[in-house]
Amino acid sequence: FRDKIFFSGPLQSDDAATALGSLFILNVADRAEAEAYITNEVFYKAGIFASVTIRRMRKGRYNPALIEGL
Repeated sequence: FRDKIFFSGPLQSDDAATALGSLFILNVADRAEAEAYITNEVFYKAGIFASVTIRRMRKGRYNPALIEGL
C-alpha cells in the first residue's frame, strides 16, 4: 500500500507545539481503495486515530519545482 501515498505528514498547531493529526494524500482509483488503505494502515490498526475523514480531491495547481530539496 505504500506505493499509494502521494504525500503524508503530521498536522500541527501554528506554533508546532501541538499534534493535531495526520494527513494522507493517496493516489487511488476510488473510495473503496482509500478505505482499504486506511484499514490496513499501522496507526489505524493500533487505534491511534480518533477519527478518519476521506474526501475526494481533484488535482488543481501543482508545482514540482517546490519538491526539490525536501
